[in-house]
Amino acid sequence: MFGGIKKSIKNEPILDNRFTGENMSQNNSSFNKELCKKDALAFFDTAVLIDEAPRDSEFLNEMLCPYTVNLMFSCELFLKYLYYYSCSRTVKGHNIKCLYCELCDIAPLIAEKIEKEYYNNVGENGDDPKLFKLDRVLSMCKNNFEDFRYLHEGKKGTYEMHTTCMFAFASALKEVSKEY
Repeated sequence: MFGGIKKSIKNEPILDNRFTGENMSQNNSSFNKELCKKDALAFFDTAVLIDEAPRDSEFLNEMLCPYTVNLMFSCELFLKYLYYYSCSRTVKGHNIKCLYCELCDIAPLIAEKIEKEYYNNVGENGDDPKLFKLDRVLSMCKNNFEDFRYLHEGKKGTYEMHTTCMFAFASALKEVSKEY
């Protein structure tokens, strides 16, 4: 699956003009909203590939961190894209709940669409949407990107990840982002 990429990395340099200024937005901002959206989709698709991979007894132990990091980073990028789309300003940080609250403040109609799509997605999975209030899930998983990304550093603690709900949230962000 990744053979072509591996060969390119070994045999020739990969030229990437994403950071040369050629793709920067017209207002001379260093934030490239189209690249942000494209990368959000790529991280989401990577999480989907991991989710759809054949499972054995070691799958969760080996793949939960990469799955979580890709899924949560896609959420972060979708939220930053929608925030920038709404007000032409950037928002910083990795805390998913804070990013979502920032979006709610400046774009309540977009946030309403996300929430509606989220509850539709959770319900499609056979779960009772009332049990998985978005605010509760975002509070529980708000730092999952950093927590799981740096798990190898031995930070002590208990990490909660509700994969069904966060996948439903990421899917909602992806769907709503298509409109903008």
